[in-house]
Parts: sequence; structure tokens; C-alpha cells
Amino acid sequence: MTLQSAAKLPGDIDYEYGFIPLNMHVSQTKGRGVMQLDSAGRLVVVGYSISDLGFSQIVITRLLPTGKFDQDFGVNGVVKLYVDEELMIGGVATGMAITKDDEILVCGIANRDVFVLRCLANGDRDLSFAEGRGITYLDAKLAGRAQEVGKITLQPDGKILVVYATDLRGAIARLSAQGVPDLSFGEPDGGGVVEYDLGLGALVFHKAAYIQSTEQDDRICILAEDENRATIVIRLHTNGTLDRSFGWQGYVREEMAPGSPIMGFDLCVRADGSVLFCGGEGSGFITSPLWIAQYNPHGGPDQRFNGGKPVEDHMQDLKGAVGRALLIAHDGKLVVVGGWVDGPLDMHFLIARYLSDGSARDSAFGTDGKVVLKWQGITSRGIDVAAQADGSLLVLAMTSQGAEVFRILA
Repeated sequence: MTLQSAAKLPGDIDYEYGFIPLNMHVSQTKGRGVMQLDSAGRLVVVGYSISDLGFSQIVITRLLPTGKFDQDFGVNGVVKLYVDEELMIGGVATGMAITKDDEILVCGIANRDVFVLRCLANGDRDLSFAEGRGITYLDAKLAGRAQEVGKITLQPDGKILVVYATDLRGAIARLSAQGVPDLSFGEPDGGGVVEYDLGLGALVFHKAAYIQSTEQDDRICILAEDENRATIVIRLHTNGTLDRSFGWQGYVREEMAPGSPIMGFDLCVRADGSVLFCGGEGSGFITSPLWIAQYNPHGGPDQRFNGGKPVEDHMQDLKGAVGRALLIAHDGKLVVVGGWVDGPLDMHFLIARYLSDGSARDSAFGTDGKVVLKWQGITSRGIDVAAQADGSLLVLAMTSQGAEVFRILA
């Protein structure tokens, strides 16, 4: 991509940082969670590679705050590893998290099972994890649609949450900080895994968020979808039981109108326990609005957010839009990355910033609160976003030429 003059205004691309191509595939399952900044401001991105012979490896890349590959990490800033190095068993990484010690947790799918492994801060495999095995398998016996393993989430105490699905049920597992199943989660004989059947048909869980609320006991919130691809937001107590004080007996189902489901792509929580998600209309993104909704801590429409109504941003100058990743910025404003539609198979990069209360786009950002990109002959969409200490936004985009990271000034 052609570099231009140095950026200066909020919403401008920082061409001095450049467009950093990543030689990997990146999971496009729903939920922000394939890249994260560590305590030194370095950006860690996880994905996978597939050889010409069909062998897959997990790929972890670390970039310095300047966008240069970190030469102290792996080989030239890149680590490649098999799920089982001895047997050369590959896997697909779907999510990651960074511990307080800058260790890197990776979850994904291998041999139809969910795995969690940990690398040290220098990229070496942590063989002390999971009682010396170096990896934990959840014995999920995945099949069919359930092969979409979700994201990984860290609790404040270091315990590890992973969501996925088994046949018709959504599932969440909790491990100790050392990778051992947490038997205090769910039933005593459940192995630290809880499965849910809400009577809505097949459920797929995409992402969990831990709510350290200032107004109630801690909770766990899950972004899911039912067999009609309508968004389901579920809230649990920290022992894995449904929190039936939230919404309808523990969950909320969102749709624009009967038969027109809202596809939720990402979920965030605020300190007061309110829950945000972004997405788009499920009937197809041509002419559909970008969607942001906020529930109050009880699961009802939050009157503090856009007057109690979801944001339905039609972006009149675009044919349609969808938000794939949602970030609450340092100043409380909402950043959404995703894509805008220019045809049935023609999507291009979009980032928009909204005021904290959802009442409007932030006019100080880009053009009318958004930045749209279209490169000739290249399709693209935003997959993930992270905020640097100065508020600048690091964006992961998936294009028809591969995955790239670039920076947008805030």
C-alpha cells in the first residue's frame, strides 16, 4: 500500500508507523481477542499458518510500540509452534490473553478439541503450565458448527475462561492460573466445564467478559448466538450458574424485528455492570445499519445510552456497515472497527468513534466520526483494535492480501 505524508489529526492514518503485513491467517470468529498490548506497550497478535502440505502451526507475532518486529521475541519477532511438538500436531488459534507477567495464553482447536497453552514473555513454550504438560485439552469432542471455538478471558485472579460449543449447547470452561480445571466452577463432577441449553436451539458461545462491578457482585457475561444467528447475551454468577436477575431468566435475545436477527460480533462491559455489544443486521449487510446496544445491569434497555435505544447507524453515504470489534477507549468513547459494504462480496475497512452515551458519532474523529478505506482491487475489514497509552489506535485488518496492522491517531 502506498505511504503518504505524516498524519496529524484524530482519525488520520499514521503513515510513519506504516502498514505492517503479518505472515499468518487470523481467526475471524466473533469477539475481539486475537491481539493485545502487553505491559511494555508491545502488540501481540496470534494466528496460524498452513503449509502447502496442509500442516498447521500456531503463529505469535510481537511488535514494538513503533511497529517494528520485536527481535527479542522468537525469531525476528515471530514464534511458530505445534500444539504437540513431538507429534507435529497442528492447531488453529482462535484467541489469546496476556497475563500480568506478560505471559501469552493461546486457545484454539486441534484434533476436534479445545486447547489452552502458555508461552513465556520471550516466546518460549511454558512447559510448567498444566502440571508440566504444557497444554490443557478440554475433551470437548467438537462436531459440526461447534468447531468454532471462541475467545479466552482472564479473571482478575488469573483464572482462565474459555468459551466454545458442544453439539447443541454452549459451553464455558474455567482453569486455574496454572492451567488446571477449576472444579469449583459448575458441578463438582463437571471438570470445570458448564454447558447450557436455554431452549433456543443450538447455541454457539463466542466470547466471555468478566464484570468486576462497582454496584453488584462479580459476574461473567457471554456473547452467544442461537440457531437463527440472533444475538444472545447471557450472564452468570462466578460459580457458573445462570444469573436469573438478568434479562429473562439470565439472558437477553436481541433482534431488530421478528425474523430479522441482530448479529452481535463483540461485547464489552462497563465498571457499573452495564453491557455493550456491536454488530449488524443478520439478513445481510447491504443497506443494513451498524448496531450498538447497551443493557443496564439488570438486562433491560439502558436509558443512559442513546435514550434507551440501540444505535442504528445507517451511515447514509455507505451502502451498509457492520461492527466487528468494540473498544471502550481510555476517555470512555466507543471505538468500533468493521467493514462497509459495496456489493455482496465487496467489503472495505471501517472505523467509527462514538460518544460514550451513544448519542452521536464523535465529530472530532476522521470525517463525521468515521474513517473508511477502500483500496483498488482489495477487500478488507477490521478484526480487532487496541488503544496505546496516548490513545492512538492499533488496528488489525484482514484483507484479501492477508492480515495487516496499522495505527490511527486519536
